[in-house]
Amino acid sequence: MRSPGDILLISCYELGHQPFHLASLCAMLQQAGYAPATVDTAVETLTEVAISRARLVAISVPMHTALHLGQQVALRVR
Repeated sequence: MRSPGDILLISCYELGHQPFHLASLCAMLQQAGYAPATVDTAVETLTEVAISRARLVAISVPMHTALHLGQQVALRVR
């Protein structure tokens, strides 16, 4: 799972702020030798290419609104 995009980190909604939790996890994974892809669905499109490439998907849901959006993303990824 060290190939680029094997791990997909998705942020759904952070009240207009940078998804710090997602960025922190991405940095830790990069330091460990992984090459995760990241998508902030508040400002980016989650593509079918990113979904199909991923072997592991992590969805950040730090608040209720993000949880609802995250459920929709999970159903799409599934």
